[in-house]
Amino acid sequence: MNQEKKINFDDILLSIFIICTTCMIMVGSLYSIKKNDMDRLTNELYSWESIRFKIENTNAIQYFSDFMEGNAQSNYTLFKEGVTESIRGIYTTQKISNVPMKEGRFFQKDDFFQGRKLAVIGKEYAGTEDRAGKKYINYQGDYFEVIGIIGGEVKSKVDYMAYLNIDALFDSDFISSGIYVLDSNKNTQFLYSKLVSLLAHKDDNSIFQIESNIKGTGRLFGSVPSDKKILVVSIIIVFIMNILFASYWVYKKRILIAIQKLVGHKFYWIYGELYKKYVFISCGMYTLGILLFAIFNMKLFQTHLYIYGIIFVIGLLYNLIFAGGFFLFADRFYTMGNCIKELKST
Repeated sequence: MNQEKKINFDDILLSIFIICTTCMIMVGSLYSIKKNDMDRLTNELYSWESIRFKIENTNAIQYFSDFMEGNAQSNYTLFKEGVTESIRGIYTTQKISNVPMKEGRFFQKDDFFQGRKLAVIGKEYAGTEDRAGKKYINYQGDYFEVIGIIGGEVKSKVDYMAYLNIDALFDSDFISSGIYVLDSNKNTQFLYSKLVSLLAHKDDNSIFQIESNIKGTGRLFGSVPSDKKILVVSIIIVFIMNILFASYWVYKKRILIAIQKLVGHKFYWIYGELYKKYVFISCGMYTLGILLFAIFNMKLFQTHLYIYGIIFVIGLLYNLIFAGGFFLFADRFYTMGNCIKELKST
C-alpha cells in the first residue's frame, strides 16, 4: 500500500513538472509573439528583412505587373509608400499573421487581382465613409471597402494609416514612381535582385535601394539573432530539466523495476510499460497546459492559432521521442546486477 502511494505521488510530481514546464514554454511564446507584434507595428508593418527602394520611372506599372505574375508562387509583401500622406498600397502573396487586428482581418493572397477594391485601416484612421452599413475609403472617386482595422496595444504610426490593395491602384491615376518596401521572410534580397534584373532587361535603370532604418522597439531592444539565442538557451534548459526529472521519476521506480525483473519480466517489457505510462502522463499534462493557456489567452490563441498548432505538435513529438530515447538508455544502464544491489539495499 505504501509503495502504491509512493508511485502515485511520483506520478503527481511528474504531472506538476510537465504542466509547469508547459506554462514556461507558453509564457515564452507569449513574450515572443507580443514582442514580434510590437516590433512589426512600431516599424510600420515591415520586418527586419525588408528592403526599401526608390523608383523614378512614373510608368513602371507594367514592370510591377510582370514581376508579380512571374513571382506568384514566392512569399513576399510589397508596400508602396506615399500614395497620400496617410495611404499606402500593398500587395502580398504570404500570410502576415502577426498583425494585431481590432476588427476583421488583414490582406490575404486571394484579395488581389480579383477586381476588388479593399482597405485595411489603423484604429485611429479618420478618413472613412459609411455606406450601406459598411466603412469605405474614397480615393480619387473609387471606394475601397474596409475589411479590417489594425488595433495593437502600443501606439504607432500604423494607427493612422490606411492600406489599399495595390492592383486596384494600378487602375486609377496611380503614379508608380516613389518609395517601395519589399518584404519576405526568407528571400527578400533574391526577389529584389529579380526586380532589378527585370527593369534592367527593359533598359530601365531607375531603381535604387535606399537605407531602411529600423524604427520603434526594434531599434531599442536589439535584433532577431538575440531572440534566437534566447530561444536556444531556453530549449537547452528545458531539455536538461526533462532529463533530470525523468531520471528522478525512473529512480523512484527502482524497487518496482527490480522486483519485476526478478519475477521474470524482460527489461524491454518493464521499460516499455514505464515508457507508455510516462508518455501518457507527459502528453496528457502537456495538452492540459496548452488548454489552460488557451482559456486564459483565448484572443491571442485564436489570432496565432497556426503558430500554437505547430508548438503543440512539436511538443507531442518531443515527448514521444525524448521518452523513447531516455528509456532505451535506461534499459541499457539498469542491469540485473543493479536490480540485486537495489533489493539488498532495501
